[in-house]
Amino acid sequence: DHERVLLTLSRGGADAADIREYDLPSRSFVEGGFVVPESKSSASWADADTLLVATTLGEGNATPSGYPRIVVRWSRGTDFAAAPVVFEGTMDDMAVYGILDRTPGHERTIFRRQTTFDKGETYLGGPPAVPVPLHVPLDPPATLPPRRLPPPTPPPWPSPRRRSPPAPPP
Repeated sequence: DHERVLLTLSRGGADAADIREYDLPSRSFVEGGFVVPESKSSASWADADTLLVATTLGEGNATPSGYPRIVVRWSRGTDFAAAPVVFEGTMDDMAVYGILDRTPGHERTIFRRQTTFDKGETYLGGPPAVPVPLHVPLDPPATLPPRRLPPPTPPPWPSPRRRSPPAPPP
């Protein structure tokens, strides 16, 4: 069902924009629908009644660059200010964001911490689990197809003398 979309509306092409839910069949904004006030935020659908919103709204939620430092999971009909934080960057980051990959058989949540304009860290997963960092180069393109990302690297081998599993026989 692709009858509803999120429109990002900015004044004069500014970075700060309103995000509003729009109904395509009626060609109108959804009464009582999702509205993220003007800010440097981004949003993506988690499901028909839930958004992932990377936002600068709220005290301390912007990086020094003025971009989002947190991602919240906002459910329809609830107060945006009460939406739980599901991913958080540091004050040293440039920005963070979250997306959902809906590719059949590869459904997953991806979070990204942009540490500089062209470098960042990619994380897999989210609530109820804690996002796990993917051990990929710091500078893959943000649009890298998530289903092609490698799985998270397992923790080090638990032997006190060995930091990795034994090599397979030749």
